[in-house]
Amino acid sequence: MKAFVLMPFSEEFDDVFHIGIKETAEKEDVVAYRLDEELFDDGMLDKIYSEIESTDFIIADLSNRNSNVFYELGYAHAIGKLCILITQYAENIPFDLKHRRHIVYGSKLTYLQEQLRSNIQWAKNEIEAQKHNPFQIELKFDGNLEATDEYAQANIDFLIDIENKSNRVSPEIQGIYIHSAKQWVIKQNGKKVPSRKSDLKLYSFKYSLSFETPKIPRKGFTQIELNATRVLAYAFNGDEIKDSYTVQGSLFIEVVTNKGSYSSKLPISIYMDTLPF
Repeated sequence: MKAFVLMPFSEEFDDVFHIGIKETAEKEDVVAYRLDEELFDDGMLDKIYSEIESTDFIIADLSNRNSNVFYELGYAHAIGKLCILITQYAENIPFDLKHRRHIVYGSKLTYLQEQLRSNIQWAKNEIEAQKHNPFQIELKFDGNLEATDEYAQANIDFLIDIENKSNRVSPEIQGIYIHSAKQWVIKQNGKKVPSRKSDLKLYSFKYSLSFETPKIPRKGFTQIELNATRVLAYAFNGDEIKDSYTVQGSLFIEVVTNKGSYSSKLPISIYMDTLPF
């Protein structure tokens, strides 16, 4: 597989590319490359379009809020390309991308390698699964932190977008479930979602979602909105109450139909802080 890398062309990012991205990708049998490593006769913009369209997935570094990277990433999103987003600092993430998962690596290349490796594994599995799965599942999220002297609580809004990418009506959906490693209070339309122990080894909790569309028309989609809360720290337990937290992990989304189950593992990384007013 190939991963086209969008990032600022600057000497300060050479180690990020060669050590953090390229070496990590090679260990997962993925060729990660930038435009400046390619020889081409076309115009630069045409070549960028061509590489974004032909590559298996995108790795984009949003550090320094580079306008060229933002423009190229916008095109990749517009054509539905799978993208892994990384950045040195959370404040580099523009408002309209905060709902998408990011790897915030700071100055630690080892942390970037660790997180990017798991994200590349997810991307490869997702691409392979999409070859046989009529459903394309995308997870968007945005969160805020509620912190007092006594506790810190994460409050996250999720949007699950389920698209029928096939050319026929989808199988009849009989159930939609999400699996999580940690327990959350999940609500739909203000009502608590029922849960029980997950039947998957890597997850602890399974939540049964309500849905309105049992069959999705060809090239159609349905969306499910959720609100999830979880206490991250209790002062009376001796926990330190911080001003910011990063919630990381994954959700396993399972769509059960009359013709079998289809699933997707979607990683989550969301930075939340308290802003004084």
